[in-house]
Amino acid sequence: MFYVLLGVSLFVPVVAGLYPRRAGTPEALAAIAAGVAVMLAVQLATGGRGYGMVTPALAGLIASAAGCGLVLALRRQRLAL
Repeated sequence: MFYVLLGVSLFVPVVAGLYPRRAGTPEALAAIAAGVAVMLAVQLATGGRGYGMVTPALAGLIASAAGCGLVLALRRQRLAL
């Protein structure tokens, strides 16, 4: 469980910090919050089994990437206005 939390909360923010130029603190915090929340929800809802091939860790990583991407897109849109 510890390594799943560590992977879900740190993988996407580190990758987003290395590659997109405009990714910053808000994107990292959104990725951490979304990933941990979804991972815990799937873990508790399914007893750790996940949904078919979607494990709690994978669901958390997908949510983490979505959270980071959403905040990145919203910040870029706000800067363009």
